[in-house]
Amino acid sequence: MTSPAGIRPAPSRGLAEPGGLPSLVEGQEIVLYRRLSAAERPAVESALNRGSAVACLVDGDVSRDATPGLQVLTDLEVPHYGDVFEGEALVQIVDVVLEALSRGSRSLEWIRRLYGTNDIDNYFRRILLNEVGELLSVAQMSTAPELAGYESIILAGEWPTSSSWPCFLALWRREESRDRLAAHVPARVRRALDRFSVADGREENGLKAAAGNLVHVVYQLAASWYRLLRHARPWSRPLPRVRLLLRTYPTDTNIDEGGEVRLRSIDFIVDGDQITAEDVAYWAEAGVSAERRDALRERGYRVLRARDVVLGPSELLGALPVLLSCTGLLPAMVKEDRWWHPHPGKLAYDFLLWRAVCRQAKPSAFLAYNDLTPEGVARNLVLRGSGCWSVWYQH
Repeated sequence: MTSPAGIRPAPSRGLAEPGGLPSLVEGQEIVLYRRLSAAERPAVESALNRGSAVACLVDGDVSRDATPGLQVLTDLEVPHYGDVFEGEALVQIVDVVLEALSRGSRSLEWIRRLYGTNDIDNYFRRILLNEVGELLSVAQMSTAPELAGYESIILAGEWPTSSSWPCFLALWRREESRDRLAAHVPARVRRALDRFSVADGREENGLKAAAGNLVHVVYQLAASWYRLLRHARPWSRPLPRVRLLLRTYPTDTNIDEGGEVRLRSIDFIVDGDQITAEDVAYWAEAGVSAERRDALRERGYRVLRARDVVLGPSELLGALPVLLSCTGLLPAMVKEDRWWHPHPGKLAYDFLLWRAVCRQAKPSAFLAYNDLTPEGVARNLVLRGSGCWSVWYQH
């Protein structure tokens, strides 16, 4: 059962009952942390000294005994946005945020040209779904009696997790965009968002902010060069050719044939007749354990990883125009919202990596189970451009 605003009935634990919200305490603010560390003690003491309340959800290095006045709200939990909001409501909210971030973005224009399609926008939608979803979940939690009476809630420490939070809150305060967002947010959460702000040290003006942006952009672009050059070798060593690539990832639980398993193994498609183990390779994403990879090899499969991709001199030469073009975005990226900074370099690397996989292994199909990652969007677009089918299924 869902409400017209697209919110599921919230768990009762720690949330105020309808009609039970305390009245706001005028001028009273609370600085809210998820978890505190010793490094944040000065900021906590400063907030307490100026008369603000300070609270955290998890008792970390800064305890109540060491910092009198600190509240530890262990009974409150941030719900998962999927347990609170309907997917369609979140999608509509994310589209408003992405539209605002995209306005005049040279980074997005370049990325769309690189991938040859606006479908790459779904990469950013998946990122924003998690980021904005978390912010809305914190807002839902803030309707609890412990927080509902404060006139101002300042999110600090580990919050915000992304510069999309300040962007969302800025849109929330603009009349023309607020109406579009509020249509998908229930009244109780709207009240919480009205009281939110972020204690984000990046919100600076002048030369200091410009210098900080420059350093951040240079770091992100240098990281993309470093990642690609790690594949460079003075010789060529192409990947083995395979008809089918199967995805496995660190939390993949449905590939173990031993004992009782809830999910069917992803290699059910390997029937030994039309498709044999020799036709197949597993693509092991970062974080897949050596034990998992060894178990797959024992079952007759080849296992490929990103580190297995070697770029010989000619392939590296073919990759350089992409990285040089990406680096040329630097002046424009410095002026853009910091949210964009990681994406051109990251997507340039992913594009070049999967282009090399397609040219070397020449897969006809890529089968992925439970793949909701943004990286999956970029990968599938490169595969599609190379004539490789991407098949996704969910249990």
